[in-house]
Amino acid sequence: MLKSPMTSNAVLLAGFALVTALLLAGTHIGTREQIALAERQAAEKALLEIIPQHRHSNDLLVDTLPVPTDFWQALGLTNGGEIHVARQNGNVEAMIVP
Repeated sequence: MLKSPMTSNAVLLAGFALVTALLLAGTHIGTREQIALAERQAAEKALLEIIPQHRHSNDLLVDTLPVPTDFWQALGLTNGGEIHVARQNGNVEAMIVP
């Protein structure tokens, strides 16, 4: 049996922390795919506002090129970025530069 109120409170607090951590971990694991899908849909929607779907036949989030480091400063980039390429039947129709 526990000898002091301080020990019992510490055990109770540790149990509460463990249950809370397990709930947070379960929530994270259970929602990470939904969050990733929502982030992808939001990014795709933003790109489609610039270049509508009827102007290209590829996935703008997949067909990308890295921004050359020589242009980072001119574009205000510190960690690089991606140029999104819009293609129609394999031909480049447009590019979205950050």
